[in-house]
Formats: sequence, C-alpha cells, structure tokens
Amino acid sequence: MQVISTLTGIILYFQDIIYNHQIVLDAQFHGAFARDITLGLEYLHASPIGCHGSLSPWACLIDRNWAVRLTDYGIADSLERWQKMGIISVEALREDNEGSTIEKSGSQQKTSVLYCAPEMLRTSESNRRRGIEKNWVQQTMVRRQAGDIYGFGMIMYEILFRSLPFPDKTDITESITILKTDHQIEFLIIESKLHNSTIKNCTFKELVENVRTGKGTFRPSIQNREGMNPDLMSLLLDCWNENPDARPSIHRVRICTETYLKVLVTTVG
Repeated sequence: MQVISTLTGIILYFQDIIYNHQIVLDAQFHGAFARDITLGLEYLHASPIGCHGSLSPWACLIDRNWAVRLTDYGIADSLERWQKMGIISVEALREDNEGSTIEKSGSQQKTSVLYCAPEMLRTSESNRRRGIEKNWVQQTMVRRQAGDIYGFGMIMYEILFRSLPFPDKTDITESITILKTDHQIEFLIIESKLHNSTIKNCTFKELVENVRTGKGTFRPSIQNREGMNPDLMSLLLDCWNENPDARPSIHRVRICTETYLKVLVTTVG
C-alpha cells in the first residue's frame, strides 16, 4: 500500500483501498466515494478548466477522513503537447518478455488507458500517426466531458464490484503489478483470469486495441447483474455508450447515483 504524507494528513491511493479485501466497503462507502467523485467532476465541468481529462483510479486519492480527492485534472493538453514535441512518451503500448505492458513516463504516474473512452483512444492513435509535422486533432470540451463520464463508469463499477469489467465474461481481479526498470519507467501489468486460469489469445495490448477499434465485444460489461439496481445498471451502460453524445451529463450521473445509493443504504441499514 502506498501512502502519501501531506499537510492535511495521510493520503492513500484509491486502488489500494478498492483492491484491499481486508477492508470492508459497505453501501455507505460506495455512496460516499461516488458522491465525492461526481461532485468533483461536476465542479470541474462547470469551471474554466472544463473537464478532468485524465480520470482514473490513480487520479483519486483518499484522505484521512475517507473523502475522495481528485488530482491530475487539467493536464491532458500539456501532456499531449509534450508528447507531440517528443519530450515524453505517454501510454506507449509495448510487449516485452514478461507479457503485455503499458509504458508510462514518470515515477508516480500509472496508466489510465483502460479508463480512456474509445473515441479518445482513436484520436490519440490518429495523432500519433500524424507525427510532429501535422496538426493534431483536438477534441471539443463536450467530448472531453463525455470522456470523463466513460471513465467514471469504469471507476463506479470498481467501487461496487472491486474488479474491472474487462474483457467480456472475464473477471479481472487484484492482479495489478507495478514493475520498475533501472530507468524508473513503470509498467502496469493487468492479468486477466477466468476460473483461475490466464486467458489465452487475449493480451492486454489486444484488449486495448479492440476497445479502440470497436472490434468484437470488447466493451465494458456488467459481470454480475444479480441483485443490482436496474437503474444503476442502466446508468453504467449509458456511461459506456459507444456514442459519446449519448452519454449522460455529470449532473444526471450525480443525481442518479445519489438516488440509487440512498435507496441501497436504506435497504441495507
């Protein structure tokens, strides 16, 4: 577990809480985490910043009061500019002898590619192929906000099920390993498991490529629908809609999650 000491107290990485099964997360925690994230996103979407742009669990920190604090927002444009200039290499997919990995610059940054909406992945790939000489395609602020909604749907699923909805009918469980090379470049290895055996013929790189291109059924999917509130289920699916214009606004997402989780807390309590 990684711990950050700040002037305001101890900060924990969101993933360290979600995937630590020694910590019991009940409906009240679900509601509190979702509320904090949606309130943060709603503030950003209404602010001059306009969007988060890099939403992932690694952009969510938990303070000593168990409140979620968003970080890494408003840096997407700078990262893209530095990437185009060749100063950094962000989310460069690669294969090594140990398996499928994602390379990321910076000793503290983790990859957010799984939380990136399909249209964002396609734009990123298109810009990469354009190179330095040509103008890069820019996403509108509305599209960037829709990208935040996609990422929130992924995080909300993790809050509820402590797993990722990738790939279809595959349970991706606490198998996130960070490896550091001599050059302090970090790799994120996510091992897909099904019935305790590693999935064949589906590398992590292929999974991301299928999400980007829309091939097959590689879309987020709800693995366990039993006992799940149908309204929340519908909301998650809307957040993952292939059409970014069809995804709900952050205001609707906040209202819907608050309504659902209030009902759940009342039922459980």
